[in-house]
Amino acid sequence: MSQSTSAQRDALRRLWPAIGDYCAARGLSQGNLLGGNLGIPVDRVKLAAERNRQFMSRADLASRAGVTRDAVAKIENGVRSPTPAVLDALLTALSLTPDSLLLAAPRPS
Repeated sequence: MSQSTSAQRDALRRLWPAIGDYCAARGLSQGNLLGGNLGIPVDRVKLAAERNRQFMSRADLASRAGVTRDAVAKIENGVRSPTPAVLDALLTALSLTPDSLLLAAPRPS
C-alpha cells in the first residue's frame, strides 16, 4: 500500500463518523459521496473565516497542512472539494473537528 493510499485510509477512519452524519442528513450513502474520487463538501466560508481568525495566510495554512497554497485557494473559492486526507490535514492545522467544516444539513421546511 502506498503512503498516499495509507494516508487517505487513515483520514477516512477519523472523518467517517462526521461524513456519515452528513450523508444521513441528506439521504446519501457514504460510498456514493466518496466514490469516484469525489472530494468532501466543506463550508468554504467557515474555512476562510477560521483561517483568518487564526491570523493565517493561505500560504501559512498550506504549509501547516502540507498542501499547496493553490489547493487552499481552490477549496476556499469553491473550485474543488478536499479529499479526505487534505480535509484531515486542514482540520489538524486549524485545530478543528470535522463537523465544524462539513456543510450543514438543510433545515426541514
